[in-house]
This record gives sequence, C-alpha cells and structure tokens, in this order.
Amino acid sequence: MKKLIYVLMFSFVFSQCIAKDLWTEQAILGSQYSILQIKFLDSLTGFVSGSTNLLKTTDGGKTWEEKIMVEFLGNAINGFQILPDGFGFIMRAQDIYQISTDFGETWTDYPMPS
Repeated sequence: MKKLIYVLMFSFVFSQCIAKDLWTEQAILGSQYSILQIKFLDSLTGFVSGSTNLLKTTDGGKTWEEKIMVEFLGNAINGFQILPDGFGFIMRAQDIYQISTDFGETWTDYPMPS
C-alpha cells in the first residue's frame, strides 16, 4: 500500500511538471482590468472578459479582438456565456443584458424585465 501511495504521488507531481510546459503565456491587449472569466468553445475559438470588456480569439489565443467595451464601471460585465451553437449572453450591472446569435460577433442590448 505504501508503494502505491508513493507511485501515485510521483505520478501526480510528474504530470503537473509536464502539463505546465504545455501552456504558453499570452498578453491580452485591451484588457484594462483583471480577467474574470474564460470560455473556449474549441481549441481555437475562445472568449475572456474583464469587468469592462469582452475579447474573442479565433486562433487559440495568439491574437484577441475586442467585441465589447464598457464605458464606465457602473455598467460592468458581471458574467457571460457562449454556447456551441453560437448563442451567447452577457449580464451587465445596470439591469441590462446582451444577446448574440453569431458567436459573439455582434451584440444586442435588452433591458431586464421589471
């Protein structure tokens, strides 16, 4: 039993060392604040949001395009979701939500129902 525990511990540490080498740090220009959420639909298409913007990549994170920029923090992005069929939504701070049906290329504002 003791040998099994040592083997499992070694395997875990070894796999963590290898896994970190598979990641590459990328600068995400245009993000003025901390990244709050990351969502990838596949190995190439992904989104990140901070409190003031939503960025999209179609090349696995090598380049990023700003899709939404919030003018002031009072209307910040609280969260977003993009589904594999291209439908997406963003929740905003001031009773606004936005919907996209084209993988985040365009967004339409809607007021929250009272």
